[in-house]
Amino acid sequence: MKRIAKSFVISVALLVFLWQQVGMEALAQNKRIVNPKQVYTYEMMTKDIERLAQQYPDLIEVKSIGQTPYGREIWAVKLGNGTPNVFFNGSHHAREWLTTNLLMDMLDQYAQAYKNKQEISGYNVQSILDHGSIWFVPMVNPDGVTLQQSGLKAFPKEDHKKLIAMNNGGSNFARWKANAQGVDLNRQYPAGWDTIRNNVDKPHYMNHKGSSALSTRSKSLGRFHI
Repeated sequence: MKRIAKSFVISVALLVFLWQQVGMEALAQNKRIVNPKQVYTYEMMTKDIERLAQQYPDLIEVKSIGQTPYGREIWAVKLGNGTPNVFFNGSHHAREWLTTNLLMDMLDQYAQAYKNKQEISGYNVQSILDHGSIWFVPMVNPDGVTLQQSGLKAFPKEDHKKLIAMNNGGSNFARWKANAQGVDLNRQYPAGWDTIRNNVDKPHYMNHKGSSALSTRSKSLGRFHI
């Protein structure tokens, strides 16, 4: 009897151990990837996008829609498998990079809710993403964000003088809004470009609308269809 009891205890302990291992494995597979509560850099975003695509290969599609003049990819991320589309973008203005944190956190939460068959605010995430898709361009202005967060050290030395001049002679780039060429990307759209007010007429850390609408098209930019 003692031998049976001992065997039973060992079996239960083994089952508990295996359950814990499986539970920990499942937790590791489904854990959140994005930590939005930090200074969130272009490099962090890129790594998180790669990890999200690996974790949810049937749900997430990633492509570059072009490169910045300093060679940073402008990532577009599709979440979902349906035909109707909605589009979100962030970080037009460099100092507003918190919008990237929010969009990446949203992407992470929705993907996890889809996989776990959860609802968000009463909405069936799996049903929505099976019948539609959300496109994200989480960081429209990666050069500007990098300059605002990291300063001159993230850019070639031969460009430091030019960047400082556009920053009114200062080497603190915390207020920087433009891209690294001193153009405000949110003022680059054709609609109303001719009538934009408070324009700075030369490359500047803010409010310069560029030489013409869409003059800051990224290198190797193809058509972006959603």
